[in-house]
Amino acid sequence: MPTHLRVTNIGAATEGRDLRQLFEPHGGVRGAATYCDLDRTGVVGLVEMDSEQAGARAIAALNGKPFRGSRLSVAWAESDPPAPFTDAAAAPPAEPA
Repeated sequence: MPTHLRVTNIGAATEGRDLRQLFEPHGGVRGAATYCDLDRTGVVGLVEMDSEQAGARAIAALNGKPFRGSRLSVAWAESDPPAPFTDAAAAPPAEPA
């Protein structure tokens, strides 16, 4: 059951915490992060919802909606990101080497 969403047209300044805040009204968010995909679309967001139903609600509510001067593109991610997937705000600090 998919729970990961791919979000594009978000702008370079968007961070995981921005996506978390945007998606939380539509269901529980387990993690949210952004990365730069220069080969395809620029900055991309990944959001892990707590259920398939929450993901479907978020897609229905947010896909095509205006966000920071662009229209969001929200869809199921083609594959799950490597585990564990968390946003920086929820991740524990790294152990010193």
